[in-house]
Order: sequence, then structure tokens, then C-alpha cells
Amino acid sequence: MTYVSVSGTPQAIDSKVLEASKQLGGDYAYNLDFNSGDSLGIGWVQLTVGRGERSSSATAYLGPKYINRSNLHVLVGHQAVRVLNTTSRGGVPSLRTVRFVKKTEPNVHEVTAKKELILSAGVIGTAQLLLLSGIGDPTEVRSKGIESLVNLPSVGKNVTDQPFLALQWGLGINGTVTPSEALQQQWLAQWNQTRTGPLSSIGHNHLGWVRIPDESPVWSQYEDPASGRNTPHIEFAFNGGAFYPNPGATLTTVLIGLQPVSRGTLALNSADPFEHPLLDLAFLDSDLDLYTMKYAISSLRRFLKAPAWDEYKLSPVSPLPDDDDEEGLTEYLRNFGDSAAHAVGSAAMSAKNASYGVVDPDLKLKKATGLRIVDASIMPYVTAGHTQAPVYAIAERAADLIKDSWK
Repeated sequence: MTYVSVSGTPQAIDSKVLEASKQLGGDYAYNLDFNSGDSLGIGWVQLTVGRGERSSSATAYLGPKYINRSNLHVLVGHQAVRVLNTTSRGGVPSLRTVRFVKKTEPNVHEVTAKKELILSAGVIGTAQLLLLSGIGDPTEVRSKGIESLVNLPSVGKNVTDQPFLALQWGLGINGTVTPSEALQQQWLAQWNQTRTGPLSSIGHNHLGWVRIPDESPVWSQYEDPASGRNTPHIEFAFNGGAFYPNPGATLTTVLIGLQPVSRGTLALNSADPFEHPLLDLAFLDSDLDLYTMKYAISSLRRFLKAPAWDEYKLSPVSPLPDDDDEEGLTEYLRNFGDSAAHAVGSAAMSAKNASYGVVDPDLKLKKATGLRIVDASIMPYVTAGHTQAPVYAIAERAADLIKDSWK
């Protein structure tokens, strides 16, 4: 079971966030439940935390009663290095064999599945393993000395991630919302003893989800990438402290561009499975993505100018350019932007007869049999939020598809 909860640990800024939401309304109106089908507004973040600890796919699906099943064997400290063609029928390869190694030993092992392999190595690992196996653009894999096995040029293309920007604000007051070292040690002791206190949460108690207005002139130049008019383009997060070491009283805010249209790539650096691949997320390649992040900064500034924040006397810690300084903001975003770690798309799903894509709607690899992919790499677009819940949904649907194929 995966727990869903809200934070039980208040922060000094909680009342300010809620008061500002009430004062401004509109785009910043209070939202009781982001998962109600309408996520727009400001509200309490919902966490996958249970009994003071992270509740994850591992705790939910690999608990003792599951991990001890007689028909489940989990190898740790091993790495898959290649998928092999087990047999071919009519020129279509059957990819039911995986080659793997134990990282501390030179020996190579191979296992062949009776029915199919399930590949769930993530947006980076899945695409890398496919390319190492000769599954991808034939020219690209051959350039690394790898024999082409399945011609799928879309492998490693369409990589999409959400741009992320953390902004810290200094407080012009004598008090602080940043915990001291001594207080943090107390928190750690409390959590170790009781699994309660600030360390039983994630640091953010509130999020905001905002749309670029429908009447914005940007939509005369670009198609709206959002799925509908209740879908946000931007996420805010509020943290009563510093993400990074910073002296004095600090408020940290996080901005995420939820619907990027820039597309990146993943390519092999070499045929060595232990060498990291080349990943280009192509952040802010699109002018629309750049506009979205600039709008996010402007929208956040409007929220922080609500009367509720007056006593904090907020000022940016870093030299954040003014809203009308287009070139300055562009340079700032390119220098300080980061990844939201919500990458998808490196083995994207497409219609069964499409000329592009990597997997069919049943998640089976195109132009082959015996291999199914189940992770965020199959998502052709990133959702307007975090990727955890969509990946869980994909996995549950995949489980049904796999069970049906065994009947």
C-alpha cells in the first residue's frame, strides 16, 4: 500500500502562504485538494509519506510478504548490459535473453525468459540498454561498434524534462525561518526515536499551480501544450529555509515549467555499459519554455508582494533581474536553471502502425517480440505535474496487460 498524507509539521511560513492566497485570490486562490481534477491554485502538498517514512513503490510492492515469494528472485549489485536475440521468426527478433554481470566480478551471465522480458531501467537506463543492444538508429549504434538488431530511430529521442529554478529570498528581520544546526540535530534525534517532527516531511508544505492566461499574446505565436484550460503551466513550492547553505534568514521558492516543448536526446558515449551515456535535455531550447519560466518568476513575484509578506521584507539573495529585463532573465535562467528530475520520453509510445516511436500501446517493443518496457521512458509527453503517480499508473496498467498475455 502507498500512503498519501499531508505534512504534520508546521512551518513558520505556512500562515503567510495561506494568507497571501486569501488576499490575492484569482490565480492564487486556495485549493483544498490538488487531486480533485482541478489542480489550479495554492494549497497543501500531498505526500507519499506514511508513519514518518517515505512510502514508495519499493515499500508498497516489495515488502516482506512479496519479496519472500518463492517465484521472485531479486539480484542486487548486478547490471544488465545487453538484451540478446533469442530466436527469430520471419525476420522478427525475439528478445527474451538478457546478459548481465555482477559489478564486483568479471563473469558474464545470461538468462532467457519463457514468455517475455520486462525492461524497467528508467528514462536513462532503458534507452541506454536498448542502444547497447543494437536497438535504435542503425547508423548511431554501428558508430559505436555495435551490430544493429532492431531499426528504431526514435530510441533516445524525444527526451523531455521540466526546467527547475530555485530562488532564495533574504528576510530583512531579526528573526529566522531557517533552523540552526543545533535545532536540526534535535530534529534528527526526534525522528530517529519517534519518526515524527520536521524530518518526517519533505520540507514543502504548500504548492501552487498556475496557468499562463488564455489571453496572453504568447498563444498567438505558439500552440498551448497543456491538455486543457484547467491544466497548469507552472508549479510553485515554498520552503521555510534554504535549499543550499546560505547565511541568515532565508525563504526558498521553487519554480517548475510543467509543459516544456523542448526535446532532448540520449546517445551512447561508447559501447561500454558502465560508461554514462550522453544526455542533452535541451532545456529552454524553445522560446515558449523560456517565456514560461520568465512568466513563472513574474507570477511568483506578484504572489510575494501580497501584504501577508510585508513583515518579512523579502529581497532576492542572488541578483535576480527585473521582469522587464528580457536578456538578463534569459541569461539568469540559463546559468541557474536545473532539472526537476521528471524526465520522460526516451522510448516513447506511439500508435501501433506509426512510423515513429519505440513501443506500441501494449508497451511491447516495435518490430520485435519478447520485450516490454514499463517505466517513464514510454511517456510521449510529460504530465503537468510530478511523474510519480503517472509511472505508478503505467505500472499498474502494464501488470494487467502482462497478466492478460499469460491467459
